[in-house]
Amino acid sequence: MLAAPDSRQGVANGIIVELIVSNESFWGVDLQVNKAIVELQNLERALKCEDIDLDLVREYRNAVDHICTTTETFQRLRKRHFPESDDSELLCVLATERIRRAINLCL
Repeated sequence: MLAAPDSRQGVANGIIVELIVSNESFWGVDLQVNKAIVELQNLERALKCEDIDLDLVREYRNAVDHICTTTETFQRLRKRHFPESDDSELLCVLATERIRRAINLCL
């Protein structure tokens, strides 16, 4: 336990608990994905602070955008409750993203 109610000024009413050993399966896939995206964004900010070619940073940004789009689509597919639901729209988003990425690479 990190803090109890009224133990420090500014601490909200309630008990704050820290899990000493991280258990990724406890939190589920969605949290792991969100955590990975935040880490990628932190890495991008660190790259921008370095003396790195802007084209390389732009390529990194495009790759992160691709990962985010794919991840969002994957999460939406996972949340579908009915096996007979039409996933063609979501799969179309993935295909469109692949085509956009291929065009950018060719350019």
